[in-house]
Amino acid sequence: MKKTKLLHIALLGLLAALALFGIGCHRREKPIETPKPAGTEEPAGTEEPVGTEKPAVTAASLEGRWEDVNGGTALEFREDTLTVSFGSWSEKYSFLIDNTDYGTTIRSKEGGFGVMSELTVLEDGSLRAYEMVLDAEGHTYHFVRPEDLAAEKEIRDLSVDAPKEIASTDLESFSLSFRNDGGSYGLDGRWPSGSCSWELEKQADGGYRMDFRVMGDSYVALDFSGTVSAEYAEGLAKLLTEKGVVGYNGYYMTNSVSKPGYSLRAVYASGEELSVCAFGDAGDTCVFDLPALLDYAARQDLFREG
Repeated sequence: MKKTKLLHIALLGLLAALALFGIGCHRREKPIETPKPAGTEEPAGTEEPVGTEKPAVTAASLEGRWEDVNGGTALEFREDTLTVSFGSWSEKYSFLIDNTDYGTTIRSKEGGFGVMSELTVLEDGSLRAYEMVLDAEGHTYHFVRPEDLAAEKEIRDLSVDAPKEIASTDLESFSLSFRNDGGSYGLDGRWPSGSCSWELEKQADGGYRMDFRVMGDSYVALDFSGTVSAEYAEGLAKLLTEKGVVGYNGYYMTNSVSKPGYSLRAVYASGEELSVCAFGDAGDTCVFDLPALLDYAARQDLFREG
């Protein structure tokens, strides 16, 4: 009896040891990999080789001149000194480079680069910073080498082939956004400066909700919200055709300059869509009669008090 009990205890001990061993193996086991769908495998030789991390940014790699794609500011790196210039003005700063797992930043030892924030090194090697201002939208700096500046400013045609005729006048939605800086696109003095947005959205009852806003740098310059009739929306759809906006369907021009430009989009009950947009320097002029569209918007008494 005692011998049987001893054998039973030994057997329990062996089972416990095997269980622990099994747990340990499962923890070390390579996770099961889900097979990739056919055709999605990376081509041979495209795997990133071990130890090919991007080299750290150094003062030597920054050495020389950089120019702002979005304006006239320039940087000149010389050893541990950075000169920031704009026109005849310039200021020198000592700088530090912070290379981390999350990216690289360039900071001033003096606590700042004037009104310009610290610099961030982007994936393509260019530099970005922001103008530090209160209660306003500051300038965005995007610095590249002088030899790359022309390519950054070159206007790119990203237009798509879209129908230049739309039969429907039944709008599901409409939106127009742009920025007015004291008469942009030929707008008259009624329209305040700021970022403008005009939206129409069809409601369940067949009517439309309309929102028209102009946001100044730190205030709301114009704010209208209300309902409009189906007849008003139909009139807008007809105006888009009469003024030739539909003929620009698919138009999309841009470059790397940071400017808001304009964007017009419409969706019709028929499923047809209209899209016309331009950004960067390409948005300095509008290909359609934007003032005529805003004259139509103003029929809703946008400028009423209260």
